[in-house]
Amino acid sequence: MSSPQAGWYQDPQDPQGLRYWDGVQWTSQTHQPNQPAAPVLGSYQAPAAPSYQNYSAAQQGSYAAEPVSFVEAAKGLITKWTFRGRASRSEYWFSSLALSLLTFILNAVAGVVGVEAAGYVALLVQAVLGINLLLIAIRRYHDTGRSGLWILLQMGLSALLGIAFIVMMAGALFSSFGGSTSDANKFGTGALVVLVLLVAIFVWYVVWLCLPGKSEKNRFDD
Repeated sequence: MSSPQAGWYQDPQDPQGLRYWDGVQWTSQTHQPNQPAAPVLGSYQAPAAPSYQNYSAAQQGSYAAEPVSFVEAAKGLITKWTFRGRASRSEYWFSSLALSLLTFILNAVAGVVGVEAAGYVALLVQAVLGINLLLIAIRRYHDTGRSGLWILLQMGLSALLGIAFIVMMAGALFSSFGGSTSDANKFGTGALVVLVLLVAIFVWYVVWLCLPGKSEKNRFDD
């Protein structure tokens, strides 16, 4: 479908005002028209504003990633390998659902077949698609105006806390076997604190993934 000609049209973000369309996309030029005086005789019909429903988000003045269906997200999980650009909430969560369903199916098939190689193939597919899901998460962060480096920070903190949790639990176990109840309690308390921090980081990650995309253009749109 061809784009409307350049000119002033009803602002999709402010129905009371006008915004200039340069023939390709909306510009930052806006205008508040004066209300015309009512005609004394007769009547007139104002020209209809152009329809925006068939245009992309960028053409409507928003750069937020557009929602996708489950089928589109599942296809993108296999074919779209990039960390550049944006991803909508539906693209990330539908991709996560698709990967979970695929993981279940592959494990079920491997269990029925009973061949050890089938289990390795299933594990390899899950690992490869898991990497692409991480790329989608980075694009999801871009859609909220955040750098994907935040994900690397969250993963790094989770890894360090995971190691600390294992050390704490091992210390509690060895102290318990050695008869040192006080040391076992200290290690157990430390492990509990680390576990709470791990849960907090996970909640932080999920909350940012659920935030709506920002309509303003950012450095990740280039």
